[in-house]
Amino acid sequence: MIGTYPSVIVLADVYLPIFRCAKIRYSLYYKRLFCSFSGNKNIMHIPFGLKINASMVILRHETSYLLLKRNKEPFVGHYVPVGGKIEPYESPLKAAIRETFEETGLVITQPKFCGVLVESSPIKYNWIVFIYLADIDRVPPPPCPEGVLEWIEHDAILSVPTPETDWHIYNYVLDNKPFMFDAEYDEHLNLVRMVEEFENQQVH
Repeated sequence: MIGTYPSVIVLADVYLPIFRCAKIRYSLYYKRLFCSFSGNKNIMHIPFGLKINASMVILRHETSYLLLKRNKEPFVGHYVPVGGKIEPYESPLKAAIRETFEETGLVITQPKFCGVLVESSPIKYNWIVFIYLADIDRVPPPPCPEGVLEWIEHDAILSVPTPETDWHIYNYVLDNKPFMFDAEYDEHLNLVRMVEEFENQQVH
């Protein structure tokens, strides 16, 4: 049938090589994107600069937060909420619940979703972070493999080392305001710009 339609033959001659070339480039790209082979093991690689998804949970009792003084980079020695990377096939909510249990031993069931923090930098540090809030009892700080957990009053946050982005997050959470923060860093992880996109307000 195709022989009775010369225009179809012409189109096929033109577009099939383009399609095959694009298909090969597509396959090579995703092979480089997701895995390389080392022996018999498939090793996943994340392209430099691609954002990693994570969940973070603010554990609060009245006006105090149970924060983690990190013992690892980045922001070693800084006080941050608990949290971590979202695993394959895992939702941000389930990651928030899992990370809280792994880092504190506390079981939370329905943390409140508060907003998103997007962090961009010219180095490896690039994240999309889903922020949750869980109100808990004032329990003794449990041991944590990621650092030391401590209760910090809201008014004392600025007196301890803390990432600059987090202070704005705590204030929005305290005011019960949703947020979509876009934060930009330089190569030394100094915060150079931070915008809340719902209100189109530059907060840093």
